[in-house]
This record gives sequence, C-alpha cells and structure tokens, in this order.
Amino acid sequence: MKKTSKILVAAMVGICAMGGLTAGANLVFETPKPVSVAEIQTQEEQAKDLSMYIPIYALKDVNVYTDMTNTAGVVKTYKIGDVIYAYGEKFNDDNVRYFLTDDGYIRHTDCTYDEENVFYPEEKTLYAKNNAELVDAPHDGAIAVEYLPLNYEIEVSGYNLNNYYRLKEQSWLYIHLDDTMETAYIKPAPEPDVIAILPEEDVSYTVPSGGGLTPSAGVYQGPSGKETYYNLDMSGVIAIAQGAGISGNYWVRSDGVKMYGDYVICACGFTVRPRGTIIETSLGTGICLDTGGFAENDPYQIDIAVNW
Repeated sequence: MKKTSKILVAAMVGICAMGGLTAGANLVFETPKPVSVAEIQTQEEQAKDLSMYIPIYALKDVNVYTDMTNTAGVVKTYKIGDVIYAYGEKFNDDNVRYFLTDDGYIRHTDCTYDEENVFYPEEKTLYAKNNAELVDAPHDGAIAVEYLPLNYEIEVSGYNLNNYYRLKEQSWLYIHLDDTMETAYIKPAPEPDVIAILPEEDVSYTVPSGGGLTPSAGVYQGPSGKETYYNLDMSGVIAIAQGAGISGNYWVRSDGVKMYGDYVICACGFTVRPRGTIIETSLGTGICLDTGGFAENDPYQIDIAVNW
C-alpha cells in the first residue's frame, strides 16, 4: 500500500474513533442530508436567547392573534396589567405594528413598555387637599403643572401601581392619592368654649417655682430646649390632632396656658419631635401638636400656646 493511502486510512480511523463520522462515511463524495424549512424554523426557535425577550404590559384585556390580518383568530387573552414577553416587533401590510410573542401577535397599541402606564379602571370623584399637585406623568419625578385649592372636585378614571390617579377628562394629567380626599373637607366647629379659666380681668400669672417662661421675658431655656410662647386660634390644631387619633379635650389653664387633656400644647420641630411627642417644659409636661417656621432654624425650640 502506498504511503499516502496508509496516511488517509489512519486519518479516517482516527476520526471515526472520535465519533466525528460513521465508519462508512464518505469524506468527499457523500451527499449532505437535506434539511426541511420546518426543521430550520425549529432550530431558530430553539436558538432564541431568553435574554432577548422584552417584558411588556397589557393596557387592557389583550388578545393574542394567530396572524397580523384583520381576520386573524384569537389564541389567548391576557388581563389588564399582565406581563407578556415579546421577542420583536413587526408591521403588517397595512402598516399596523405588532409585538411578536411565542403565542402569536399582539397589537402594539394594546401594550406598554412601562408598567406605570397601566391604569386600572376606577371612575369616581375625589377632592383635592390644599395646594394639591396636578402632574404631567404618573411617577414621583413628574413636574407639577397646576396647584389645586382645597376641596377642588376631581373626576378620575383609574389608578396605577404608583398610586397616581388619571383625570377622566384631561387624561394627560395625574394626581397622587396622598393629595386627594374621598370626601370634601368640612371646617371644624369653632374652638370649644374654654373651661377652668377665670374671667380675663381676674387672670393672674404665677412664676413657676424654680423659674420658667413668663409673659414679660418671652424666652426661657427650659428642660427640653429654648422656650417661647404664642397666642393663636387652636381650632385647626385640635382638629388635626383628633383626626390623627390623639385623644384629648382642649381647655385653658388658670395661668393662661392652653392645654390638651393633661398636657401643655406646644409647637415643635416635627423633624425631631413628631406630632404627639410628649416633652417636658418649664410650664409642665407638654405635647407636640403644632409647628412653625422657627423649626427651620432651631428644630429643638418649643413654642408654647398661651392666651397672653
């Protein structure tokens, strides 16, 4: 046997041993096995990379169609808010855009890339809190385009996962749940009649033993920080406290200090002493029910409510 023939035979035996060819395979002249179109399509489907799928969200109850014609059959239906995975987009002969999914074709206008654009239907009337914001998008980074007055009536058509409502008539505007009320705000009754207070001409002030805030000095360094005093109508403060579940009755002590139950009413910096916090003052144990602009400069300052 010639040297070249021996080399060729050895090469074939080696290839067969590695499983690359069957023993009877013809390296040069064997006709390749034909592959059908169906097999090619199957291979393409199997080769799809899962990372190429894009999540889209149903804007309503969405049909999946067998093809992209007007007479297509319905394969299945997704519910509003359902997540669907698409691997591409395509236009039909009428230039209508479709998403491509493993189940079939979905009209492009029936879905969105952003879940925040899905609004669940709920038509009702809401009322604006004071200075409520109408915004241009249904998320926290939106821009305020208008500020509404207290009790402004709002007709909404639905809500999204970020708790934004979409306006019914102006569907390009939104308002957050926290800026709305289910019922209109009703101004509370006038401040209740004070009790345990002497006629104005008989009111006398006694300086607390050990020193304390006085009408003449106006400022005192108390046990919890600098103390000042103010005299304003308390009806709004009391209404908010009771609405927040802080129980108590309003009255005015004989020395002119305004009280809520057993506590001296105080205005505090809510960033360090939230509403309802109990603190010690030179005029007795207080409760933080109010706040003021002073807190921006000194959040530990305490402004005590009095009728001086």
